[in-house]
Amino acid sequence: MTYKLLISAAALIIILLNACHNEEENNAGLALAQKHCGSCHLFPQPDMLDKSNWEKVLPKMALFMGVKSALIKQTRIDAIEQTNIPEQPLVSDEDWEKISNYYIAKAPYRLTFPLSSISSFEKNLFIGKSYMPSSNRMPNITSVKIDTVKQVAYAADEINQEIWVLGKDSKPVNRFIGHVAISDIQIQKDNLLLTYMGNAIDPSVRPHGYVKKTDLVNHDKTEVLVSNLYRPTQTLGVNLDKTPDEELVVNEFGVYKGQLAIWKKTGTTYTKHIIENSPGAIKTIPVDYDKDGLLDLITLYGQGDERIVWYKNNGNLQFSTTTLLRFPPVYGSSSFELADFNKDGLLDILYTAGDNSDYTQELKPYHGVYVFTNQGKNSFKETFFYQMNGAYKAVAKDFDLDGDLDIAAIAFFVDYFEKTPKDFVFFENTNNTFNAKTLNIKNFGRWMVMDTGDIDNDGDEDIILGNHPIGETPGTLLKEWIKSKAVLLLVNQSADKKR
Repeated sequence: MTYKLLISAAALIIILLNACHNEEENNAGLALAQKHCGSCHLFPQPDMLDKSNWEKVLPKMALFMGVKSALIKQTRIDAIEQTNIPEQPLVSDEDWEKISNYYIAKAPYRLTFPLSSISSFEKNLFIGKSYMPSSNRMPNITSVKIDTVKQVAYAADEINQEIWVLGKDSKPVNRFIGHVAISDIQIQKDNLLLTYMGNAIDPSVRPHGYVKKTDLVNHDKTEVLVSNLYRPTQTLGVNLDKTPDEELVVNEFGVYKGQLAIWKKTGTTYTKHIIENSPGAIKTIPVDYDKDGLLDLITLYGQGDERIVWYKNNGNLQFSTTTLLRFPPVYGSSSFELADFNKDGLLDILYTAGDNSDYTQELKPYHGVYVFTNQGKNSFKETFFYQMNGAYKAVAKDFDLDGDLDIAAIAFFVDYFEKTPKDFVFFENTNNTFNAKTLNIKNFGRWMVMDTGDIDNDGDEDIILGNHPIGETPGTLLKEWIKSKAVLLLVNQSADKKR
């Protein structure tokens, strides 16, 4: 009896010692992870990915930290990644192993998802209209824009290298040829301000992007304004220094190189003024955020250090920087808007996380639509979240004309095996509560781009969606999307019902 007790006691001591040792190892790994993984971006918690995906991601991250032993573990190293490997390691092999062990030990075997209720539209708020332009090959829409003055919409097709002009009934009325991968369309009086990522939308470390102005009357009349850009995603024409000419604000998302810059026209050329020398700039909104009479810039960044930044305009194209929100690097920041949801005179932030095209393509419980309510003094509090796999864009408008802001959202990396796939979700605002509703339009296309505007001039906001079928596709939906339309115009019926 005594002998058995001694054996049990010894076993218990060994278990406790191992537990203490493991806890010490985890604490050491945590400290190192906070130091090194939190030096370039917000510290990611281990439960943000499952064990198998951390095992895929960590060797990639090791390369960016200059850990050469990771080269042995990698079966394939992208040429792009090789250009970004530091010559000298930023962390020792031993410390990196502790970091890796910490993440894998603390990560769950699978991620847990919140329940997201959704219902179908009980009323016909939107009527879908869609026509297929007669392109040579399957269209791949990369940008859409509604022109409420001319009552047309523009849709840029990367595959066929053309821009379709669609009437308010979505039927094509014109076509501009010779336009490659367009990421953004802005309307300037009689011109289109077009941003080109390069010759394709695929990632490239080379500065192939450029900005061009195209005359809407004579669309063969074009002018390249700036070039040698790193995968630009948006260009705005805005007057920031109160001189007669507008400046160009260019977001260069890039890969490892990118920046947010202002291009000031001097004579017939543009001179660059860098605001932030950092990749990942997705979208910028010009707004007098502090109400001092000068337009400021608020910018969303993805690509590693994901954040929303306020650039205060100090005059003479000089800006000071304040980070309003910061997100972990696995979030996949994809879009944002500014809107006053609670009518307190302060701008709130509507944000989507859902870019899922990098190292971990598993579905993520934190992908979705967020509202961050402005608390004053540059402080924002999360007051709404709806889990939506691969959420790519959300827009806040009073779609149903009842006096409050609703939300329309699209997703690109969708779980099409869900009972109700959430590729397009309308959030109806009822007494400051957002009720998620869906349209059954998943067979009509794969939505990457969206714009809103009163295209038929009847007093309500219409929606245009661009079909982007390229990419990994579950099931047999690709066949449906190939046969489907290039765009889907959702014509709002609210104004007609109120008459």
